Amino acid sequence: LAQETTADLWQGKTNLNQGTKLALTFKPENQELQELITSTVDSPVVDFDLADIYWEIAEEQTLNSNHDRNQVKVIYSPIKLHGNNWQVLIKGLAQLYILGANINWQVLNDYSEGKKISLPTYPFQRATYWLE
Repeated sequence: LAQETTADLWQGKTNLNQGTKLALTFKPENQELQELITSTVDSPVVDFDLADIYWEIAEEQTLNSNHDRNQVKVIYSPIKLHGNNWQVLIKGLAQLYILGANINWQVLNDYSEGKKISLPTYPFQRATYWLE
């Protein structure tokens, strides 16, 4: 509202029909997080030279958006040795979604141990709504 931006604000117009290609880098290697990402992202994972989006998950960033030689969009997710995989995953997936990648949100639901919440109802409408 105040026309201010923060580091955790991603905005854009998604185009889920554009067929994005993703390149991933993990430093250090994190097998659990890599499996979560590849099972959640419906975009093909390719080498850097063929990618539209480059997602670097590392302790420090080695590429930035100005390094683009093929207009590759760079997402950087900082990770600590004992960091929370879910925080890295959710922030990265949010950015991928804004950039047009297809995300299979149902996979996240299957991995998480979420709970049902009741949505607010209108007092005169005698109906209850649940998230499936």
